[in-house]
Amino acid sequence: MLYIRWENARKEEYKLKMVVPRKLVNEILYNLHTSPLGGHLGVSKTFGKVSERFYWFGMRRDVENYVANCVECVTRKNPSRTARAPLQPHYSGAPFEKIAIDILEVPMSDQGNRFIVVIGDYFSKWAEAFPLKNHTAPVIAEILIDQFISRFGAPFQLHSDQGPEFESRLISELCKLLGIDKTRTTTYHPQSDGQVERFNRTLLSMLSKYVKENQRDWDVHLQKVMMGYRTSEHESTKFSPAYVLFGRELRLPLDVQYQLPDGSTAKNASEYVTRTKERFLQAYEVVRENLGLSQKTMKDHYDRKAFGEAFDVGDKVWYYDPRVKKGRSPKLNRPWKGPYTIKKKISDLVYRIQLDNTRMRKVVHFNKLKKCAIQKRNNQHEITTTGDDICTDVDEEEQPANRQPFGGLDINFQPTPPASPITNNREERLDEDVSNEDEDETNNSLREKQVEDLSEEEREDAVTDNGNLANETTPIVEETHMDDTEETTGTALRRSSRNRKKSKYFEDFVLGDGID
Repeated sequence: MLYIRWENARKEEYKLKMVVPRKLVNEILYNLHTSPLGGHLGVSKTFGKVSERFYWFGMRRDVENYVANCVECVTRKNPSRTARAPLQPHYSGAPFEKIAIDILEVPMSDQGNRFIVVIGDYFSKWAEAFPLKNHTAPVIAEILIDQFISRFGAPFQLHSDQGPEFESRLISELCKLLGIDKTRTTTYHPQSDGQVERFNRTLLSMLSKYVKENQRDWDVHLQKVMMGYRTSEHESTKFSPAYVLFGRELRLPLDVQYQLPDGSTAKNASEYVTRTKERFLQAYEVVRENLGLSQKTMKDHYDRKAFGEAFDVGDKVWYYDPRVKKGRSPKLNRPWKGPYTIKKKISDLVYRIQLDNTRMRKVVHFNKLKKCAIQKRNNQHEITTTGDDICTDVDEEEQPANRQPFGGLDINFQPTPPASPITNNREERLDEDVSNEDEDETNNSLREKQVEDLSEEEREDAVTDNGNLANETTPIVEETHMDDTEETTGTALRRSSRNRKKSKYFEDFVLGDGID
């Protein structure tokens, strides 16, 4: 075992930390993060537990990579900044070019109605609302034909969510027959249908002020509050929906009661048509200008928080799906599902994705996706070592106060990246050291045997020759009084050589597979 002395942040005490070889890093991170005792906590808490006990080069980087590649953490935690695409407003140049439809669920009324089907025009802001007992595809098709198309004509485009009544074959065939372009929102992103969603809030707000306490008479007040909405000036167009649609304001009961003038001075139908046409042209021009300014203001405000880069075909992503199965708690749910693969970029905001290893495909909004950086779907990602993995810039919090391993080894070295990937050649060097030591012992034995074979006179001559040889190769050091800490030059050279060997030994332990 190899330890290192470490000074705490307050510099009050030292602690011994175990120096870990690379092959044990994955096991340590698994126990301190993935296991129940680790708790799948974040980078800071995981690194705190690791650095309290162990040390290796690039420790923080390995912790960050491990947590970022943890499937359980990625599918549970939301990113610090969720993706948000720039706003793309819906544009329309005339009444009923583009309409939106939606179903609003309300309490059951005394007449048995439980739903309201809402239809809104993007240009004039005119809205229709009808009470329903159910919202099957035949019922929706009947409402569209009898209550809307028969009075206002077929629109160019019909926009809805992905409800089964709107995605049915019946509605699809109806749109195809009437030349209507059917579009839809993405899953769990009602903001794509903001026109009708915003009106739903207004409608519920109006109804809530007139219904009884039991809330079962809402359908009695429905058409009355709808007239109030249609005759009120809209913030975006600066006109009432009725004026944009009919070229005049609707007469209210109050106008009749007080005999207020309607402002009409036409003497006949032809003159009325001419004047109405002029009003329409003027009104439409002003409405388009006001809608453009309103949409620009809204887009500028929304895009301030736009964030995220577009995905490419083939990218791996996580998809946000907050649905929870019956009997399960949303508080313990992991809402990010996947990984999915981007199969097609339908627009800047909409993608078609496919779940890996299945044929399941979805059309989703950009805001419901986040990048998937996980290479392998397991709890223990592999940590490999190459020449580029050796960290030479160690963080201050990873820098030991005293680089002295337990046992008094004096290692003063700065690790540098090798020119080629590191290989475990420690055994070869150890074998070489052992062979050199054996060779030295053999030579010493031969010299001793040769000295024993000499006579006493020859032995004295040999010692004298060896002494002269030593004097020629070893620097002469004058005999002086030295302190215990001083060393001769020869002793310092020999100690430096031993330190280099120990430093190499320590480097092998940290960067290699450990020492048996």
